[in-house]
Amino acid sequence: MKGKVFLTFALVVILALTLTASAFARGGSPAKTYRANLITLNGSGVTGQVSIQLLPLEQMKVMVWAYGLAPRKAHMQALLGFKNGSQSVVPPPAADTSGDGYISFAEALPFTGPVLLDLTRASDVFPAAKKSGMLVFTWVYRGKDVLKDLDLGGVPLTKRVFMIQGGFRAPAYGPAVYDPTLPVAAARLVKS
Repeated sequence: MKGKVFLTFALVVILALTLTASAFARGGSPAKTYRANLITLNGSGVTGQVSIQLLPLEQMKVMVWAYGLAPRKAHMQALLGFKNGSQSVVPPPAADTSGDGYISFAEALPFTGPVLLDLTRASDVFPAAKKSGMLVFTWVYRGKDVLKDLDLGGVPLTKRVFMIQGGFRAPAYGPAVYDPTLPVAAARLVKS
């Protein structure tokens, strides 16, 4: 199993390098890469990394590795930001204005800005975590619409925040309840 995973990873790396080299041969610009370590929100324990590459020919490759997620649940993930280009940030604990001990998605928005681009696969389905709570997501978005939604012509990707949602909330009474909108991790992107 480990051999297959390594072989798949090696093939993906070779393909990415081949695409980049062929873009150079056609006079394309080099890929720009942005990375970030996920910051745990709402005591979820979720950790991981996100990597985004802006590729030639109006393409954007998103790779997410996250651990500690609710097993076998779909997890919404998105790039968020302000249309005016203000800096988006990961919501601090003080964002919990209701005092319930959780930062809701609505409470996070003044810090992150609204959703600019949902990160789904082609079928508009958010990825699900495995039984282990691990999520591995890779997708290439193509076309002017993606770049237009992010306003990358006027606002650098470093002003945007990546967020992943879906976690358990403990009510005052009874068992914990899964809330698909609960922010569980976020990260401000930096150029690498």
